[in-house]
Amino acid sequence: MKSSPKVTLAYYNGNVYDMDYVPDPKQRYQFAYYRITDNGFSGYVLDGSRLYKVSKYGNRNGKLVSDPEEKDRVLAEIAALPVIRK
Repeated sequence: MKSSPKVTLAYYNGNVYDMDYVPDPKQRYQFAYYRITDNGFSGYVLDGSRLYKVSKYGNRNGKLVSDPEEKDRVLAEIAALPVIRK
């Protein structure tokens, strides 16, 4: 049985963007990261089951969210919003 593909979402400025337009699944996280920082925002990248916090003032890598309360809050916000596919 083949596993389902990993979903990568960029969440910033009150919107959720699906990164499936990036052809290489291995590059979707990096494109999501750049999409957030290049637009001048801080936000989150949901890469499969991992949630990363991205700061526009931080280093060039997102920080894995380890606080369960923050992770639950952000996942609930993402689930409540429509996903933009572009």
